[in-house]
Amino acid sequence: MLNPIGTHTVSAQQSGAQTHTIHCPDKHLNESGFGRSALQSVMNSGYLSHLLTLLQALLEELSKGQGNTKPESGPNPLPTTTTGQSTDQSMAVPETEKITQSPAVPPSASSSGISQATSPQPYLSAAERETLRYTREEEKLARDVYSALYERWDNPIFANISSSEQRHTDRVADMLQRYGIDDPVTTNAPGVFQNPELQQLYNELVARGQSSLSEALKVGGYIEELDIRDLQRAIDESSNSELDQMYANLMQGSDNHLRSFVGQLTSREGGYSAQLLDQSEIDRTLSEATAKGTGHGGGIARP
Repeated sequence: MLNPIGTHTVSAQQSGAQTHTIHCPDKHLNESGFGRSALQSVMNSGYLSHLLTLLQALLEELSKGQGNTKPESGPNPLPTTTTGQSTDQSMAVPETEKITQSPAVPPSASSSGISQATSPQPYLSAAERETLRYTREEEKLARDVYSALYERWDNPIFANISSSEQRHTDRVADMLQRYGIDDPVTTNAPGVFQNPELQQLYNELVARGQSSLSEALKVGGYIEELDIRDLQRAIDESSNSELDQMYANLMQGSDNHLRSFVGQLTSREGGYSAQLLDQSEIDRTLSEATAKGTGHGGGIARP
């Protein structure tokens, strides 16, 4: 069925552009579009050339319209790469920041503590450390010798002073632990020492004290004089007030022990002769005890 309209209108319209209309008179236009005769008629006429001209003009006007159009106000869109990811440098994290972040410090490593269960230990010189180790074994030597002499003579003075020496060596062990120093006493067995000089001295003193009770009491006096001399040297070399105080307390105990041995020997033999210290120092120690009313009998003034 033929279209009752005698012309076919071809139009092109775009926002902001003019509308162009081409009228194509053809009696053979039907519902399916241009017929073959209609297409031939358009091609033979100048309409096709005119149509192309109009399309070209329309494209130029569209191009001008897009060039003059301003973007809406607002933030500029981020440029994207071919993968669609943002390349805005103000938003990117520098590579150095990505790889230099410090790891979290565990609570155990905080500045308040050592896991922090223990605080950093005060400084001790090598000489102070060695003296502390030596004193630990020297106090153990006194304990072990007195225990051996008590077994031989069954005299309470040896048992009592041996118990006091146990407290002394324990104090030194605590100080070693506080300063993080290895304890030379690896076994509590009597008569066992790491220091070869102390090992030899122990053997000699125990053998000497086996001959008589008087000689055993002199062995006790010798050990206490030795302790007093070495403790005074330790105080002189130390620059640590805590060590000085401990050594002074140990030396006070040795003074008391010495007076006890001297008291028994004086009762037995009428006096006591110094073995390592000056006799004047022994006499001064005894006179101080007398002035304090402690005397120099067989009793023991505990430190």
